[in-house]
Amino acid sequence: MKYFLWVVVPYSAFALFVAGHVWRYRRDRFGSDRHPAGSRRIEGTGATLFRTGILLVIVTRLLVMAFPTLRSQPYGAPHMAVIAVELLGMALTVSGAVLLAVPHMIAGTPRRLVSPVDRLTVPVLIFTLMSGLLIQFGSNSYLGEYRTAGTLFRWFRSLLTLHPHPDYMHSAPTPYQARGLIVMLLIAIWPYTRLSGTLAAPIIYWCGRLYRAATRVLGSRSKTAT
Repeated sequence: MKYFLWVVVPYSAFALFVAGHVWRYRRDRFGSDRHPAGSRRIEGTGATLFRTGILLVIVTRLLVMAFPTLRSQPYGAPHMAVIAVELLGMALTVSGAVLLAVPHMIAGTPRRLVSPVDRLTVPVLIFTLMSGLLIQFGSNSYLGEYRTAGTLFRWFRSLLTLHPHPDYMHSAPTPYQARGLIVMLLIAIWPYTRLSGTLAAPIIYWCGRLYRAATRVLGSRSKTAT
């Protein structure tokens, strides 16, 4: 069970994440045809809030990972500022996700545009964000040891280096294990939800622009050479 939960499950989630993005791009270019009449303004606002919120959450998580000393002074100004920015990011992320997903469910959007996985997106996203707060403000979070660094962070890094160490999570407290599993669930279902295009579509757009620009430059150089 230890290897199944902390090795097989995460690598399966990663595989679903990659395969799902390939499938979504081939199927509908990440929802480029999912814009019922009157929904563009709401979706535009939701996408902006979601992208801004996710960026803030990611930046604060990276700061904590890169500078664990922020945890040595839990009531100091730097750490409280990071927490405030992260809370703002979480609020924006959830608000954007609600604007992107809920109106289509209420309006009775055809099932092919709102799947059962879409209905799980917002609850799973909220639980993922709240689990991060739970382990930050848990009873043991400020007792001199930053347990996330020795559990979740080390486990995730071991997965990325292809040398998994399930013991980091197998011996971790239950809230840390729950967070690890819910994050894996979010990674696994992400490409199959409405939110996937919120982050993937801009990347595809800018990659396309760079490709077209590079093609024009190379074409003009070849004409000059001839």
